[in-house]
Parts: sequence; C-alpha cells; structure tokens
Amino acid sequence: MSLVSGSMRRPVTVTMLTLAAIVFGFVSLGRLPLNLLPDIS
Repeated sequence: MSLVSGSMRRPVTVTMLTLAAIVFGFVSLGRLPLNLLPDIS
C-alpha cells in the first residue's frame, strides 16, 4: 500500500497522526531550555 492510497483509505488516521506530531512539537518547544534558543536580537 502506497502512502497516497493509505491516506485516501484512512483519512481520520492520517489526521490524528498529523495532529499528534503537531502537539508533540509544541510540547517539545515548551520544554526546550532557554539557552538552546538562538538569540534573535
């Protein structure tokens, strides 16, 4: 099963995996120590 056909057959699963990755990214960003963030100014 290719990625495209699997996504077309199971759109809810793909949506949930995408949302889980986004939430995981925001949680990881919140836990990142301040000294690892680049200096913007």
